Amino acid sequence: MIGWEDVYKVVAAMAPLYFALILGYGSVKWWKIFSTQQCDAINKLVCYFTLPLFTFEFTSHIDPFHLNFPFIAADAIGKLLIVLVLAFWTKCTTKGSYCWSITSFSLST
Repeated sequence: MIGWEDVYKVVAAMAPLYFALILGYGSVKWWKIFSTQQCDAINKLVCYFTLPLFTFEFTSHIDPFHLNFPFIAADAIGKLLIVLVLAFWTKCTTKGSYCWSITSFSLST
C-alpha cells in the first residue's frame, strides 16, 4: 500500500523539476525574457552539447550486468513511439515545428 510518506517523497523529488519548468515557461510566454532566437539557441545547446555529455557521463558509470533489460526495452519502445508521433505532428500540422518537437520529447520522456 502506498502511504502518505511515499506520496510526500515523490512530490518532494518532483517539485524542483516542475518549479524550473514553470519558471522556464513563464520567462518565455509571460515575462518575455527570452526571444524565439534565444530559445532556439538554448535548444541547440542542449541538443548538441549538454545531452550528449550527460549521456556519456551516465553511460560511463553504469554497470551493464545489473540492468533490467525488459524495462530498458519498454523505455526504448516508448521513446520511439513518442518520436514517431512528434515527427508526424511536425510534418502534418501547420503549428508543428522541430524546436517544439525537441522540447516536447524532452518533457515527455
